[in-house]
Amino acid sequence: MKKSSIRAALLRGLVCLAALALVLPGAVFAADHGGHTDRAWGEVNGPGEYSNGTKFYLSNDVTVEGALKFSNSGTTFCLAGNKLLLRNGNSSGRNLQVGASLVIEDCVGSGCIEASDAEITVEKTGALTLHGVRITAPVTVYNTLNVEDGSTVQGNVTVEDGATVNVSGASTVNLTVKAGGTVNIAEGATVSGSITLNDGSLKANNATLSCKLSVNGTSTATLTGTTVTGNGNTVTVNGGTCTINGGKIEKISNNSGNGGGVCVNGGALIVSGVTQISSNTATTNGGGVYVASGGTCTITEGSEMTITGNTAENGGGLYVDGGALIVNGVTKISSNTATTNGGGVYAAAGSEWA
Repeated sequence: MKKSSIRAALLRGLVCLAALALVLPGAVFAADHGGHTDRAWGEVNGPGEYSNGTKFYLSNDVTVEGALKFSNSGTTFCLAGNKLLLRNGNSSGRNLQVGASLVIEDCVGSGCIEASDAEITVEKTGALTLHGVRITAPVTVYNTLNVEDGSTVQGNVTVEDGATVNVSGASTVNLTVKAGGTVNIAEGATVSGSITLNDGSLKANNATLSCKLSVNGTSTATLTGTTVTGNGNTVTVNGGTCTINGGKIEKISNNSGNGGGVCVNGGALIVSGVTQISSNTATTNGGGVYVASGGTCTITEGSEMTITGNTAENGGGLYVDGGALIVNGVTKISSNTATTNGGGVYAAAGSEWA
């Protein structure tokens, strides 16, 4: 074989090996971050302020005692399949401080952020986006938090006055929304966990809530074309206003009391559009809807509410227990079951019906 042919063969071999090297090492990163091997990616290895770039990652499990902060807007922090453990090493207890726009993601999928007496704080100048990450640490939001597809936030998220949380995709999150706080559930989202409104507001548009929803104080919740479902996920209205504008409340089992689909202990439930409340169960009263004294359920003019296939001890479809039921639209109640009284509807003494 000629020397030129040998050199050509060797060159072809080196090209193949180089191409293979690009694919094999850190292949799980290849699609997103090229293995974090280029100089643009800085390593996070402890507490401190990271301001010398906009791309950071974990190369192994890291414990942080004290403050961890990313200063530059537009920063991406990738867990790369590793664990970040936050420990309270300062008096404020705020370990991960988000004071600018920050994206936390995990290009491997097995990483997480955990905490021991510590939390993540999204400051008034900050905006945190979670993309495909798991977090067990509590989070306090003073500005903006975006929980995107595949993210799980097991720690409680407190939404303060003026703050906004946006949830999209298939996500798990536990939210406590204070006065002035807002939660938006995007179209097509599937949300697990819990949402507690303490004078805050919620808007869900054509989404699925497989989570507990509690409306308290002066809160407002508006569910448009949304499905609420899952055992124990009764929509509970203790105060404020919950508006159901079309959609479904279905397949919910309340094994601890009144109201399978919706329990109105106080405040107002307003039903508009075409809404179906079906296949729900309560161990005591109101398999579909329960309205207690001090609570009001209004079916608005031009709307159509169907209550069907629900089960309870009393009032299989609807139980009005001293509260008020105002019917201005079409209401269809059929095929509900009560083991004691009122298969379709049961109205206790003192209830109002108009």
